[in-house]
Amino acid sequence: MDRGDEAMAAYDEAVRVDPKDSFWHVQRARFLASLGRGGDALAAYDEAVRLEPARPVVHMERGEILRSLDRNGEAVAAYDEAVRLDPKTSLWHTERGAALLDMGLGDEAIESYDEAVRLEPEYADAYAERGSALASLGRHDEALESYSEAVRLEPETAYLHAERGNALAWLGRYNDALESYDEAVRLEPKRADVRVGRGIVLSSLGRNDEALESYGEAVRLDPEGADGHRERGSLLHRLGRNKEALASLDRAVELADDPSQALFLRGAVLLILSRPGRAARDFRSLASADPGSADARLMLGIAYGLRGSEKRALAALKAAVRLDPRYAQARAAYGQALLDAGRPGQALAEYNEAVGIDDSDPTAHEGRGFALLGTGKARGALAAFARAAKIDPRRAKAHMGRGLALTAAGKRKRALAAFGRAVRLEPRLGAAHVGMGLLLFRSGRMKRALAAFDRAASIEPGDASTHCMRGRVLAELGRGAEALAALDKAEELDSDVDDLHLARGIALHAMERFDKALESLDRAVREAPESSAVHYQRGMVLIALERAADALEALDEAARIDPDSGQVACGRAMALADLDRFGEARAEADKAVRLEPGDSDIELVRRTLRNAPGGGR
Repeated sequence: MDRGDEAMAAYDEAVRVDPKDSFWHVQRARFLASLGRGGDALAAYDEAVRLEPARPVVHMERGEILRSLDRNGEAVAAYDEAVRLDPKTSLWHTERGAALLDMGLGDEAIESYDEAVRLEPEYADAYAERGSALASLGRHDEALESYSEAVRLEPETAYLHAERGNALAWLGRYNDALESYDEAVRLEPKRADVRVGRGIVLSSLGRNDEALESYGEAVRLDPEGADGHRERGSLLHRLGRNKEALASLDRAVELADDPSQALFLRGAVLLILSRPGRAARDFRSLASADPGSADARLMLGIAYGLRGSEKRALAALKAAVRLDPRYAQARAAYGQALLDAGRPGQALAEYNEAVGIDDSDPTAHEGRGFALLGTGKARGALAAFARAAKIDPRRAKAHMGRGLALTAAGKRKRALAAFGRAVRLEPRLGAAHVGMGLLLFRSGRMKRALAAFDRAASIEPGDASTHCMRGRVLAELGRGAEALAALDKAEELDSDVDDLHLARGIALHAMERFDKALESLDRAVREAPESSAVHYQRGMVLIALERAADALEALDEAARIDPDSGQVACGRAMALADLDRFGEARAEADKAVRLEPGDSDIELVRRTLRNAPGGGR
């Protein structure tokens, strides 16, 4: 039997010998409490109160046990009885205030603390507890006054300086706060919690290296203390040192009684480290522990989205919005998920809500712009992107969005400038290079278009559509073998990528492999029967195969789909000439020049037809 067991046996024996003496029940209760046996201690205190109900100290100690068991309402009742029996002892009022504060009843707690300091004006702990209650209500100026009085009364007590430093930090008086924490460290250099608080203040002052040193000292002093690991991880995360942050946060999660803060931070770090699966597990744990947390659902939805789990992302983000309909960030994230799912109309509704809640968020305006583009509202999109760029002029995606909206509005010069601004701000924004490449391609500026697609492919080598467009541009430049290599890469990444067979047909045409080109273009027609470009390219291959009648049929279909294309009109002129229908051919060539004045290739065809004799082209 060890000494603890011997002591317990002695108290049990004392109670057995004299069961009506409350003294032994109280002693036994105190010993049980020291062993962490709160339930048994409470039973012993209950018996002591039954035997001697007029002893206020027993009611106070019983209240402490009830607080330790999270039974704060009963604890307040116990403290009330102590106060009733002895209203002039400040300790009862102080303990009552602590229980009320645990219940979230800050105003009532302050009333108890006020009574405690009225009864005992030199009672430093009462002022300190009063400061905590005031701080919980956001009354930091008054909290500072209370902590300062506690420090005046007990200038050699370290934790009072630390609490005063915390109040000063809340008020943004970081240099003064640091002085308080330095004094706390001087008085008690081995207190890890003081080092943590000092680190937070140093970080707020931008003195991050010193803050990391302070957190490191906290961890050295208390390796099992979660706070030092958590705050160190948080600062490393803000400094972009996410691998180091992850190690600290792993330790914080392992050690913390309540790991929610560390889990949230760790999840955010894992997202940045491109580990959304593990991040999702952290946010799922948070959501399970607190089903009413919109923040946890928001981050879970983002993690699912990055994992490619579209349905789960939508469900989590919808839940975040349901939990907090006024949460602008959740609305915007839900809008993005809907946009990614190809539902721009619903996305627009969410973005409209988001900007209605918070008009200063550039992300929401930017997302709203993309949703408007998705619903065919280029003008509205342009205004949304302009608003995002006005809030944050260095937001590259907003300028990229402007480029897309201006392209849709037919304002190519301004669109090109917007894309240029985007890639200058964020050179590795692949989508902006793609947008620029498409615009240059449509403008016939193939060499510059190729440079843009080359850059996009180097940034996002796994994007099939970029390789496909690169292949198409190479084909237009007559570089058929390179074009086919690019298109093979695109097909390897995604066999269903848009315009693959069209681009392959163009490349094969450039290589004069006309039969193979026609096979690709026949397949392209089956996949996109309403594409004017597909019918046009098929018609041009049929001209090369000297099948003018079939070519004219294909080009007529292209003209039906896009009657304003000068290129299509020029192709029709060539097919008509091959059929010896020169009058119609010349009229079609004139039309092509009217539709696209200044195009040198079309002008050459018109001049050739004008100089042609009555037969032959």
